[in-house]
Amino acid sequence: MAKAHIDKGGKAWTLWEKICDIEPRPERNRIGPVAAGKLLARKRPRLLPVYDSRIKQVLRRPHTDNKWWHDLHDQLIKDPDFVHELESVRKKAGAGHMSLLRVFDVMCWMFSWEGEHGPCSQEKPG
Repeated sequence: MAKAHIDKGGKAWTLWEKICDIEPRPERNRIGPVAAGKLLARKRPRLLPVYDSRIKQVLRRPHTDNKWWHDLHDQLIKDPDFVHELESVRKKAGAGHMSLLRVFDVMCWMFSWEGEHGPCSQEKPG
């Protein structure tokens, strides 16, 4: 993630804002921030992370989160152990083609799914 691109007014931020405001169909007002973010993350997997309800749930992010890109960027810069863990998971999964941001996205998604469908979420017999 290049900091200059994710800053407000930067290239990624500006493109995200423009995509958010596209009005694709009469029954919808606009694409919206989550869909715009996912589109950008898909097109630039080494530059931008995904942010959706699952990421928000796992990381307990605020409802409106304009700091997500910056917070993750800062964490990747200041925490080499975090980066090493992501690299280790990527290697163990045989997913050398994936960016570390995508590895992080997948891990969060899996944790959110496990929380919903894991053994602790099952009703216990009464």
